[in-house]
Amino acid sequence: MEKKKVIIYLHGYGSSGESSTVKHLRRVMNKCDVLAPDIPVNPAEALPFLKDYCERHQPAVVIGTSMGAMYAMQMHNYNRICVNPALRMSELTDILKPGTFKYFQPTQDGKTHFTVTEDTIQQFRDMEAHMFDGVNSSNRLFCWGFFGDEDTTVNWREEFEQHFAPNVQMFHGGHRMNNKVLDEVIVPFVEDLLITEVPACMCEHWKELEYVVLPSTIKTIGICAFNGCTLLQEIKLPDSIEHIEDGAFRFCESLKKVCLPYNLNVLSPELFYGSGIESIEIHQNIKEIGYWAFWACKHLKRLIIPESVTRIGHGIVTAHEGFEGIECHAKGYHVENDALIDDERQELLCCWTRQKNYVVPECVKRIADISGNEFLETITVKQPIELSTYDVFASDINLRYVDFQGGATGIYESTFWNCPKLENK
Repeated sequence: MEKKKVIIYLHGYGSSGESSTVKHLRRVMNKCDVLAPDIPVNPAEALPFLKDYCERHQPAVVIGTSMGAMYAMQMHNYNRICVNPALRMSELTDILKPGTFKYFQPTQDGKTHFTVTEDTIQQFRDMEAHMFDGVNSSNRLFCWGFFGDEDTTVNWREEFEQHFAPNVQMFHGGHRMNNKVLDEVIVPFVEDLLITEVPACMCEHWKELEYVVLPSTIKTIGICAFNGCTLLQEIKLPDSIEHIEDGAFRFCESLKKVCLPYNLNVLSPELFYGSGIESIEIHQNIKEIGYWAFWACKHLKRLIIPESVTRIGHGIVTAHEGFEGIECHAKGYHVENDALIDDERQELLCCWTRQKNYVVPECVKRIADISGNEFLETITVKQPIELSTYDVFASDINLRYVDFQGGATGIYESTFWNCPKLENK
């Protein structure tokens, strides 16, 4: 049985984890575990308590209202929904003042009253001076503010926007979040946040699909998710995406450019195989490029491999008119005679030559891929060679002859698949 996702609700000032909002949230989101801790009165105790609470329970979403929204905002490792956040509690002198007060509802351990001191107020001031310190370019994307257009209690929308724009929405309502706002605004948004994956083959061969915008909660795109979407022209990939599985954009012939998500570190095998990609920036977080990642991308103009890449598969590009070649900065690899070579294995990984008569560099002891080339007519290999994949010369449609002067191992029936002009079969 799949484990229930956890939602943590952080209550407002003077409330508790036993509020009517919590009970309603548990009813309408009964497929999730809705947790609602009693928040300690003093910030010096409350903030570390809540960070530890989230660490232990690993929520899919943290929802906070008013004071609770201010705390939720600081739970940086999680999706956060902040409803009318009271960012400056210390300035609410009519509300936060010394004295003993009654909770709206008793706490989970039966307490009915709480006490505020001058030290409590000072703790709020101290915390407020640093409450944005943990915000960075990545975690700011996962924090959303919801502001009631009739809220007369707090109004720190502009300050919130400075740090989290454009993740700001208005709703019709006041400061306290009633069930109507919860049902019509917050719960639907939470349900969208709980979608973290584009399933395998979800849009495969959807011929009408032209434009896709994925929500910023998506972390994974499944295998072949958009395979064969020949009219897909644009897809916006949020930086939340960490994994894009094999062949996700195979044969997306109208897809000319993609901005790779910042958190992505692997270009999986066949990722853009046969697509219309013209240019792509492989950023410094990419560590691995899988085999055939850009095979038969006949509009690709150039490929720059950054030094961050530590592993490169075979056949990542093929030859075509207008392709300027690969510029490789990855350690352990070099480019020679229109080919990318793995120095450690002394293996030719791919070749984009437009020469009719090609000579394999003498440093090469293995050939993994010289496929999909319509320019080649003859290939000369002077040294003993091992063919390290099953279809090294597949679809070299004009290839007539391969001269293995030093002998070759690893030849299979599929080695010369779809080479109709080959003479020395």
